[in-house]
Amino acid sequence: MKYAPAFDRIFRDADVRIVRTPVQAPNVNAVAESWVGSVKRECLSHFLCFSRSHLDHIVGSYVRYHNTYRPHQGLDNRTLPQRATGPPEISDSGDPDDLACIRCRKFLGGLLRHYYRDAA
Repeated sequence: MKYAPAFDRIFRDADVRIVRTPVQAPNVNAVAESWVGSVKRECLSHFLCFSRSHLDHIVGSYVRYHNTYRPHQGLDNRTLPQRATGPPEISDSGDPDDLACIRCRKFLGGLLRHYYRDAA
């Protein structure tokens, strides 16, 4: 045990459930550590946070982008909503004017961007 029982009590008082990690399982936290690293590299290292509410807004915006618009390699570069509904229909009209239909949605002042086509 690395932490004193008083440390666990702080979390219990905040209604946080404590989950003990398995013994001798060094990779058990790899996914969580990877996600925290992504938040730090892709988001927080570009901002100065002036308050906790400011930090909550920035991280909340990143989480909404990550869960809604960011493609995930583990899902064959599909977004989470596409995984649930299937990939979008791809039409190859060959029309060079199709590029005019591409739009960009910016998150966090343009730090994160999502490109999409207008519906036909």
